[in-house]
Amino acid sequence: MNFQDIVKGVIVVQSRGELPHNGITLSMEGVVNLQLSAKSVGVFEAFYNSLKPIQLVNYSLEIAKPGKLYHSTLLFWFSLFLNIMIVLTV
Repeated sequence: MNFQDIVKGVIVVQSRGELPHNGITLSMEGVVNLQLSAKSVGVFEAFYNSLKPIQLVNYSLEIAKPGKLYHSTLLFWFSLFLNIMIVLTV
């Protein structure tokens, strides 16, 4: 199955004076923790204890390059396409 979603929003930065910065970056991270059903805990208990979270998404988007923000309210609109592919194995 393939799914495509759009993650969109706005970053609001309010400054009351001159504000130097090293850049503004939007980061998105998606992690899955696997859990076994109660029926299979006995069989997989040793394996389950060694499972670590699985990272599915790690994405960064530069919103603004290093510079200065001046006394104002700035809006940084963003839109990210998130493609998801689910593979079912039986």
